[in-house]
Amino acid sequence: MAPKKKKGIGPGVQVWVKDKAIYGTDLYGKAEVQSIDEKQQVTVVTSNGEKTQELVLPFEECHQPHPGENVPDHCQLMFLSPPTLLENTRARYMEDKIHTLVGSILVVVNPFRRIPGIYDEAMMLQCINKKLYNAGCGPHKFAMAEQSYAAMKKQRNNQCIVVSGESGAGKTETNRQLMRYLIWRGNRDKTNAEDTLTQKIMDTNPILEAFGNAKTTRNNNSSRFGRYCLVRFGDTCDVVGAQVRVFLLERSRVTSTSKAKERAYHVMYELVAGKTKHTKALPPESFYYINLSGTMDCPGRNDADEYRNTASALLSGVGLSADEADQMWAGLAGMMWLGNIDFGTADTATVNAKGADDPIRVAEKLLGVGDMEKLLTTRAITVNGEVTFAKHSVPNACAARDALVKIMYARLFSWLVVRINQTVDDVKRAKHYIGLLDVYGFEYGFEFFEVNSFEQLCINFANEKLQQFFLSTVFENEGKAYKEEGIAWTPIAYQDNKQIIDLCENATGGIFKLLDSACKAPNATGKAFCSGLHEAHGKKSAAVFGAPKMGKAEKRGKEDHFLVKHFAGEVIYFAGDEKEPGFLEKNNDSLAKEVEAHLLESNKPIVRSLYETCASPSPKRKVAVASRRHSPRLRPSANKFVKSLRDLMTELQSSQAWFVRCIKSNPQLKPLLMNGESVIDQLRMSGTLDAVRLIQGGYPTRIPYEAVHSRYAKLLSDVPGVDMKSLTPAEFCEAIAEACGVNKDEYSLGTTRMFFKMGAAAFLEELAEADPEEMKPKLMEMFALFEAKRRAKPMMEKTVAMWLHRRRYEALLPQIRKEQHASKEKAEKAYARHMEEARKKEEEERRRREQEERC
Repeated sequence: MAPKKKKGIGPGVQVWVKDKAIYGTDLYGKAEVQSIDEKQQVTVVTSNGEKTQELVLPFEECHQPHPGENVPDHCQLMFLSPPTLLENTRARYMEDKIHTLVGSILVVVNPFRRIPGIYDEAMMLQCINKKLYNAGCGPHKFAMAEQSYAAMKKQRNNQCIVVSGESGAGKTETNRQLMRYLIWRGNRDKTNAEDTLTQKIMDTNPILEAFGNAKTTRNNNSSRFGRYCLVRFGDTCDVVGAQVRVFLLERSRVTSTSKAKERAYHVMYELVAGKTKHTKALPPESFYYINLSGTMDCPGRNDADEYRNTASALLSGVGLSADEADQMWAGLAGMMWLGNIDFGTADTATVNAKGADDPIRVAEKLLGVGDMEKLLTTRAITVNGEVTFAKHSVPNACAARDALVKIMYARLFSWLVVRINQTVDDVKRAKHYIGLLDVYGFEYGFEFFEVNSFEQLCINFANEKLQQFFLSTVFENEGKAYKEEGIAWTPIAYQDNKQIIDLCENATGGIFKLLDSACKAPNATGKAFCSGLHEAHGKKSAAVFGAPKMGKAEKRGKEDHFLVKHFAGEVIYFAGDEKEPGFLEKNNDSLAKEVEAHLLESNKPIVRSLYETCASPSPKRKVAVASRRHSPRLRPSANKFVKSLRDLMTELQSSQAWFVRCIKSNPQLKPLLMNGESVIDQLRMSGTLDAVRLIQGGYPTRIPYEAVHSRYAKLLSDVPGVDMKSLTPAEFCEAIAEACGVNKDEYSLGTTRMFFKMGAAAFLEELAEADPEEMKPKLMEMFALFEAKRRAKPMMEKTVAMWLHRRRYEALLPQIRKEQHASKEKAEKAYARHMEEARKKEEEERRRREQEERC
């Protein structure tokens, strides 16, 4: 016989089911259960108002809805499943509650609009001295910042907040607000000097965003570089400075942004919109580099206003003098004018300058250098120590010019970062820091990039490393803690990405190592590099590496493409060929010696400073450098990137980490719209769904016995009815937990710490941090109440038992009386039948006797 109901699911019950044909991008919707058969197949009816259909699904694909309103912590969901997690996220998002917790992890959904009051000082005030879960404003970025600040202040160690998410998820805004709160928190009631420092630190944001952010198809303010900002604190936990560290600026964005609806870096449009003398007040369409895509405007940005903001921040935040700022703008404009150079249509490149207004002459003047024509149209060849110059073809001249501009821009960006740190950093006064990490989101898909190349692999590898850090911090360390403390532990399965990490960074055969080897080989090509990858990893790493599957829609072959199966999805990378530069060319972070020498002769100090660090090798390296001085591959970008990423991960691992997972609500970048399919994919791939399972099934709050015992043992020595002196630290904490009303199934005792279910240890957490003298009266009151309850328990149990018996008797009395009445009626009827039968027998006997007498 088919079951009528199982685990709350049965005919007539509403359940969440997945039906994209009916619910579209919402993915899940509520359906009514019709029946469940013997094989646990559930028949449901789905409808969207216009279309209705019947589905037969396995029982495990039908999910019970969470009863009641949305909850501020996903771990509070009564029934955890992808649709309940998605629906809780959606319900809060539509109420402008964009922040939701997963234990100590903060999930932030990008609303794509300004929500009134959400970042006001009133919100900040509600977070002071509060936990993540009890801030007056509810879960919030400010509450996360307060949590890290309080931990730093109490534990006197470094903290880091890792903000992650795909491109367009709101990481930049999240980091901006985290920094704003930390600076406000550390400088409350300080002097004007600190106010000036605060402004200088905040001024770093518009500068870095102008030079390092750009409009993409997925995000109107996408960070195209990685940033780790340390907010430094002194002895009294006041802000004393900040340091900015950057890595892997997307250099190709400067010269090759040709995809529709994308732009080069914001600052290039700002400079033109500012109508400065350096751009001769020409419209943006006049500059080749920023006109490639045909997209001049960016929604939500006024480039002219942003130019004034950036210019002001350069003077105040970076501390540039007016002359230095003018040189900096001139240098940037010079790069843009270089992009306008016409190399002609002949077989070899030529520059026919027609006067002082010709692009090459304007560029030379702005950069403060002499004739650049030879540098741009020829290349140096060294044979047996003799240098000759060969003419470039037009495509090669364009490529060489673009390579020069990309390196110049990257060095200008690095120079700005150095100047920022010289202005706002104060290592001597700093004791601790809170690091804010903002790394470009995972990038994939042919629909977003015409070519996924070196930059995308670096970006995605950085995200792989951060995902690994999240997994090891949240999952592996969790299991380790349970094992060390002797607490029963059921491991939670999660998506591990160690194999992908090894594929990329293995010291003997990883992609970056093979790239480095290819760059050092003579006459290396992108195809040869790609072939080497397939030979090394085609079979060994088949689970995470392969070739594109050729078909009608896929024309990219394995001769110059390879596929990596990242944790967030598969990505096909282009290695490079004769027509288009690829990994080998983009891995080059050096300029030919004659180019650097020419730029070092600039009459602009800022331009010279960009190349001085590369101009004077140490004596030990002079011979080696001289022998390779015209090699284009002296400083591989990949090596520098991998090293900086390893250093970053080491620093993160040495700090106490907090995590913010940013979620992009919809690909259209529209407010009050949620794409369920996209959101649930982000929640799943980021490990958020697994983290909810982990926290719901375990003990997320841990309090060391000593944190309570050492502070309260002497104060509570006179607790009535309990000999507190004889208790071990573990027994002491358990006694307090019992007095506080914590049920035994809500905690577990480890060897050094007490483990609590989520929300069960709020009062004990307060005890571990509060002033013992202030808490003693409250504790004594709780123990007195506990003792009174303990003594009253037998009497209460007896009274309750009597009351229950009476209630049961009163409930049964009508039935008893009914049964008694029925029994009486039955007896009376039986007696009546008996009497009737006796009368009939007596009548028969009388008749028989009369009959006998007649006879």
